[in-house]
Amino acid sequence: MNEACYFGLDGGGTRTVAMLTDTAGKVLAFGRAGSTNYHTVGEAEARKNMFSILNSLLRQAGRDKEQLERVCLGLSGCDRPDDRELIGGWMKEFGVLERTLIVNDAVIALAGGALSDVGLLVISGTGSIYFARGVDGSTRRIGGWGPLLADEGSGYDLGREALRAIMRAYDGYEPPTRLTELILSALGLERVPQLVRWSTTEGLVKANVAALSRQVFAAAAQNDATALDIVERMTNLVARMTTTLAGLIELGPRYEVVLAGGNFKHNPLYFERAKVKIEKNLPQAKVILPKMQPVVGAILYAMAGSGKKVRPAVVEKLRETYPER
Repeated sequence: MNEACYFGLDGGGTRTVAMLTDTAGKVLAFGRAGSTNYHTVGEAEARKNMFSILNSLLRQAGRDKEQLERVCLGLSGCDRPDDRELIGGWMKEFGVLERTLIVNDAVIALAGGALSDVGLLVISGTGSIYFARGVDGSTRRIGGWGPLLADEGSGYDLGREALRAIMRAYDGYEPPTRLTELILSALGLERVPQLVRWSTTEGLVKANVAALSRQVFAAAAQNDATALDIVERMTNLVARMTTTLAGLIELGPRYEVVLAGGNFKHNPLYFERAKVKIEKNLPQAKVILPKMQPVVGAILYAMAGSGKKVRPAVVEKLRETYPER
């Protein structure tokens, strides 16, 4: 059998999702691996995970690398020419460099989320990023510069604001908040002053602070005024960043704004408040949750990169055979 196939990969800071499809969009193999972000886990580990998932999916599908028509790697932290050169070296070693597209993971998240080349994407997970592709094919991004410099509207932003609110309430110059009880319980602490030591140990890990966004949404669901204020301020930031980005690129008369990432996916309040504010600022925009996953966007990019016209039937086949819902 000599049928061509496409490989798409969504490589995040903590995990990698990849799949292999045929030319009709049927998923032939699907799998997960550890991080392929060398900034997070180092070059040796990221390279090992990349080759592991590539070889695993080819074996699952009964294919070999010569049948790979096109490969698309959507990688977090892959923004500079140096990043693409390094990853390109791995793909040259694998023997498929000339058939490989290497892009930032925001590119494939927009493609999968909007099922379109044009639109605007906001990712709010542990961190955040704002990315857009215009009608002329140009791209712009703002934010995503890490917790010290940016990450507006991210889980980290939410968690940090909650911790600060707890300390202000403890000092007595802001009212008590349900966040105190919820976050101390989540961290296994008994007293507010213990947060000081936590902040200089576990609190130095970005993901640990971002995880506290869950308690912000739990307190907001209980109508805690402080938590609701944090949600309001963070969604104001999301709307402001989105509106700013939309003004920097030509998106056409109508376009979609995809709100992706765990904070939007799992918390309807956060999504709805951001949606209302964005659509008020940008009447030409329709705010949506992602239509499909980023790894699907990687497959669509791989197909487009090989010159294949991605027809609705291909998208429908991807939807039908994608193994997770």
